[in-house]
Amino acid sequence: IDARYDKAHTNLGVVLQLQKQTQAAIDSHMRALTLNDQSWESAVNLGLLFWSEGDLKSARQFFSKALAVRDDASLWHYLGLVSEQQGQKLEAIRHYRQALKKEDPSISHLREEIQSRIRYLLGGNRDQKTELVPNKDHK
Repeated sequence: IDARYDKAHTNLGVVLQLQKQTQAAIDSHMRALTLNDQSWESAVNLGLLFWSEGDLKSARQFFSKALAVRDDASLWHYLGLVSEQQGQKLEAIRHYRQALKKEDPSISHLREEIQSRIRYLLGGNRDQKTELVPNKDHK
């Protein structure tokens, strides 16, 4: 890998993620961001990695960083999920509504779920809530 090529570090990070080598994947994506602070893909992947590890503060930080580069409906959705897990209901609702406002076809399969989460957060049926990240304790 050319140490100066951020895309190579991003791609390596993805491969390491798939191999469940979390710390190595984090290191690779961090290197990509050091080389190119506009690396949307690495910021998203870092958000996902930290989220899967239960580090919600870092997940939020990297999803927000990616959002600053690209206004993307899936990122608003991720921020809604993280905010909900952190108990920040109004913030979660705001993020979910931003995701819906984008009318992005890449999240069309999630529209009903997002609307359901908003209803739940506004005091709807508790049975509508689903597990957000079932595999780790949250920090």
